[in-house]
Order: sequence, then C-alpha cells, then structure tokens
Amino acid sequence: MGSYRRLFWVQRIAILGLASGIALSLPLWLNDRTFPMIPVIPYTQSLIPVAAQILLGCLAFFSALALIFSRQRGFTLMVVLLMLFVALQDFNRLQPWYFQYWTILVILIPLARKYKKYIEADYLLFGVQIAIASVYFFSGLFKFNDGFYDRIAPYMYQPITKIITTYDHIIYPTAYFIPPFEVAIAIGLFIPRIRLFAIIGGTLLHLGILILLGPIGLNENSVVWPWNVALILLLWIAFYKAKNFKLNLYLLKLEWPAKLIMLMVLVLPFLNLNGWYNEHISYEVYSGRSFTPHLRYHYTLIKNTPDYLQPYTNKYGDTVFVNIYKWSMEENNAPPNSDYKVILKVQEKTLEEFQ
Repeated sequence: MGSYRRLFWVQRIAILGLASGIALSLPLWLNDRTFPMIPVIPYTQSLIPVAAQILLGCLAFFSALALIFSRQRGFTLMVVLLMLFVALQDFNRLQPWYFQYWTILVILIPLARKYKKYIEADYLLFGVQIAIASVYFFSGLFKFNDGFYDRIAPYMYQPITKIITTYDHIIYPTAYFIPPFEVAIAIGLFIPRIRLFAIIGGTLLHLGILILLGPIGLNENSVVWPWNVALILLLWIAFYKAKNFKLNLYLLKLEWPAKLIMLMVLVLPFLNLNGWYNEHISYEVYSGRSFTPHLRYHYTLIKNTPDYLQPYTNKYGDTVFVNIYKWSMEENNAPPNSDYKVILKVQEKTLEEFQ
C-alpha cells in the first residue's frame, strides 16, 4: 500500500473515530450541562449554549465533507481549527483520544496538496507514525509506579479474577509486564525486524482492553472503546509493510504545524513526570500515578444542594464531599480532567452552586 493510500485511510479513521467519541460523550461538547466548564485560556468565557451547538454542528458538517472529499485540503484544515476552538472551551474536553485525532489531522493538512502535485509524502506518514507510537510510549512510561500495580491492575483484572478466583496470585503479577510491554511496542514499531511483532502486540493489547472495559467486562468508559478499535486499524494501516524512514530527514521535511505536533507528542509529555503538563494530552491513561479527588467543603459553606448534585454528594462529620468523577462519567460519559488546577476551578464553580 502506497503512502498516499495509507494516509487517506488514516484520515478517514481519525474522522470516524472523532465522530464516534463525540457521539458517545455528547453532553461534554454542549454548554448547557451541569458539570462545570473550565476554559483552557484564562479569563475567557464559554460560548452560550446555542452558539456551542452551532459550533459543534459546523464541526460535524466539515468532518463529513473531509470524510467524503478527503482530497480537498480546506475541509481538513477547517476540522482542525474547529476542533481546537471546541477544545479550548473546556479543559475536560482535552480527552486523550480527541487530542490524538487532532494531532494526526494537523499532520495531514498538506496531504491533498501533495497528492495533487504528485509530491513525495512519505514524511507525512512518518509524522503520523510518531503521533500513533507516542501513545504507547507515554502510556507505558507513566505506569511504572506502585499505584498502577496496587490499584489499577487489580481493578482492571476484576472480570478475570471473578471467574478464575483461585489464581489471583498468578494473574496479578502479570501487571508488571504491561508498562515495559507498551514501551516496547512504541520502540518496536520503528525497528523493521520486529515491527510485525509490535503491531501484533499492540493489537492484542487493545483487544485485551476492549474485553476488560467492554460489555462483557467492567462495562465502563465506553467513550474509549472506539478509540481502541481505531488504534488497531491505525497500527496496521500506518505500519504494516511500511518503508524504513530516516529520522532526521523526515522530521526536517515536516511543515511547522507538524513540527509543533512532534514537540507536543515527543517532548512535552516528559514534563508531566513533574506535573508540569496536562495528564490527558500526555497520554497518561489508567496509570495509577494520580486520581480524581472528591471535592471537600466544610458544612457551614453549604447553603443549598441542587437536585442534580444530590446523587454525588455525601456528608461525613463536618465535611461535605462531591464525587466529581462519578458526576462527570454519568453526565458526560467521559472522565474529568484530573489536573489539580482544573480540579480547583471545578471546586470554586461547584461552591457557587451550593451557595
């Protein structure tokens, strides 16, 4: 399969994956929900609900055009710009899958122009490969901690341990292989001799996630189900029997927006090791390094509890707790952004509702 054919299929999968994710978490992308909206740019205001619906409709419209007329550069550019504007409305929209689709589409903006002029586009495929492989590298890197082994893995393994109850002592230690396995997939995708094994390994990883999180498993976080399916397809289309690229040559050929993407997916996630970069766009998923805390208020601050907050609010002693993870998952079908600065903003806005 030639580079152009691969890239056009990558573009289609990214758009379809985007549409599936938004459809499954639709309230997250509308501005009339109860869960607080935290704009990414400080001191800015979110759009009124009608304007937000129009914006989302424009994104859907241009996504459909980009899907049908994939060889028209302008439609992909509009999708990228609209995705950015939609995401800037709320930190909680910076979901890992949304960010990855955006990075891929930014890299593919020049694709139609190259195709029309018959200009070599192998370096665009290389950029897409980096955007895909970075997910495995950083997802694995952030799992090297006790929280993943002690809390996340036992929870994720529940669909298995509930059936095979007498072999917990054998099943749980396998969690220690998951972080290095994910990192090895990312590296192996760029080593010709083991690339096929890395592709197969990634496929098995996503199938395992779909089984554990899917309807026959924990049956939760359904917004990431289509992302895992899309990643399987992207692995095979972008890497299977692909040419061996020269790192320096192809990185230099990328246009400046794509070079910015390389910085965002290769360098900046390392800052998250010290909490200086947002977890969601660092691909820190199910890592166990952090968690979404309950909001806490002294009972004297609570004047009135709105009906919509009742299911997520509990009082213990003189403290009132709000489970914002449950609140976000039940209303938006997407986890909240667990960055402590975002949590503080959510706490402030929720307190206004209590008062």
